Amino acid sequence: MRLTKLLQKDYTKNSDGYQLKLPLNLETIIPDNDSVRLLSQFVEAMDLTDLYSTYKRINSVSPRTLLKIVLYSYMIFFLVLVVFVFKKWWNRRLKQM
Repeated sequence: MRLTKLLQKDYTKNSDGYQLKLPLNLETIIPDNDSVRLLSQFVEAMDLTDLYSTYKRINSVSPRTLLKIVLYSYMIFFLVLVVFVFKKWWNRRLKQM
């Protein structure tokens, strides 16, 4: 007799017996002129042989996908930082007038 021990909670079913899932086609949700599309095209054009030789696959996610996620998060962080600094500069300038 084989016993299996569950290591994590089964999140595929909720109390009504329906399975929750994300939409499979994200192309319809992301607008055509979004910055994530430009970043994705940029990363797809890059030669990432050194990255692939260092990192194979982590939990079935390719290093290219992880690089896209990291670069997009940095891009959003710096955008927020620039807006914050500009607002502080603008408020200081208005106080001087």
